[in-house]
Amino acid sequence: MLIMRKNKELDNSESRLTYLINQLSNKLDNEDLGRTYNRLLIERATIRKKLEMKKSNNVLINFCEKLNRKKNKKLICDYFKS
Repeated sequence: MLIMRKNKELDNSESRLTYLINQLSNKLDNEDLGRTYNRLLIERATIRKKLEMKKSNNVLINFCEKLNRKKNKKLICDYFKS
């Protein structure tokens, strides 16, 4: 039950970020709004990655993927984890 609640919270935050990104997409001429837009895009990408990992039913596959990932290879969302 707790896992489903966390997934729902992630879904809600992804929807909220998508809404904000759509609102900002029309106003990209301002430098500060452009930075905010980029930050929101990265934040939404990290949430989508978390959802993808949590929705996977096979725990063994997730574990093997984490083991096989190269130590020096990083995704862009790895740099912005909170």
